[in-house]
Amino acid sequence: TSAELRSALKCIAGRLGFDHFALSLESRACKAGAPELLLHNYPEEWARVYTGFELAGRDPVRRACDRSVTGFEWSMLGRIVP
Repeated sequence: TSAELRSALKCIAGRLGFDHFALSLESRACKAGAPELLLHNYPEEWARVYTGFELAGRDPVRRACDRSVTGFEWSMLGRIVP
């Protein structure tokens, strides 16, 4: 279930040393609209601002994820996205 996946992601993120995680699944067929699945443990205020201002298209990490099929280090962002 979505609740079980959220719980597992929170546990794994914590074990990796991260405070927060976000998982977004979006259909490539749709250019705009809400994600099909959005799981995160960020504060709700942050999530409202992020989605309200449609920051996903400007977020360098999200843009890099769209261009990579493997994990990457923060230091690689500039090479993956302009």
